[in-house]
Amino acid sequence: MLYTFYRLGRLYIASPMLFMVAMVCASTVVGLSLAVPWLLKGVLDDGLAQRQMHVLYRAGALLVAVTLVRGMVAYGQSYLTAHLAQHLAYRLRHLLYAQIQRLSFAYHDHAQTGELMSRATADVEAVRLFFQFGWPTGLSVALTGTGTIVAMAWLDWRLAALTLGSLPFFLGVILGIGYLLRPLQRWVQEKTGGLTVVLQESLAGIRVVKAFARERQQTQGFVAAAEALSQAHIAVAAKEALSFPLLTLLLSLAVALTLYIGGRQVIAGAMSLGTLVAATSYLVQLAQSLPSWAVPGVGRAPSLN
Repeated sequence: MLYTFYRLGRLYIASPMLFMVAMVCASTVVGLSLAVPWLLKGVLDDGLAQRQMHVLYRAGALLVAVTLVRGMVAYGQSYLTAHLAQHLAYRLRHLLYAQIQRLSFAYHDHAQTGELMSRATADVEAVRLFFQFGWPTGLSVALTGTGTIVAMAWLDWRLAALTLGSLPFFLGVILGIGYLLRPLQRWVQEKTGGLTVVLQESLAGIRVVKAFARERQQTQGFVAAAEALSQAHIAVAAKEALSFPLLTLLLSLAVALTLYIGGRQVIAGAMSLGTLVAATSYLVQLAQSLPSWAVPGVGRAPSLN
């Protein structure tokens, strides 16, 4: 598996400069997102509390500027990652087709054309999606988690400890959902390949099918394959549906504890209201970024022996 990712990674970063720019864009997006709660803290503590209008004007202008820059950088990141992933898919399909051409007659005697078509389309598409969304999401989650913990430790160590204490529960739910989804995703790919095989064989031999009046049997076989694929997708959707309510519940509990601990500090005068709002915003940002980490893996990488 690691060697497969290594080989795919070499194809992906065929343009190192574009890859580095994409990484810089992804890091910049996270950094600008982490700056927003700090601006809100300044608005509450320096602007509203001190009744200084110029602070509000400056913070509002900075917030607009940060949002615009983040939008432009996010566009650059999306374009570059899509560009790199599409070129990876192109190279992978080219290598896969070349490998199919080099295989022996013995392989093609038992290989099913529909299965080969599924590998060249569905499997390559799964690899493309992983490299287009997988590593940027992983980098974003890692940087967001690190930045959130550092920022909350700077704000108040008790709130940082609460964030660190809640992370294992969030990660447990996400990793558990991902563990359940991986075999189901492979099941979906297998059923997709089976449906492709049935369709290819029926269309390729349509004259024989019509000559022997086998339309009903072929239709029944296709309906069965389509039903199996539908059930596989429904099983995946059922597991994915668990993540949102569980993570929402955990987030609500974490925010409630943060408001309770921070609210007591604010009432006692040991913490400012802006600090509490910023800490809560950081916690929400971290919790919202974690679900996207459970991105389905490549499944089964195309390999022809």
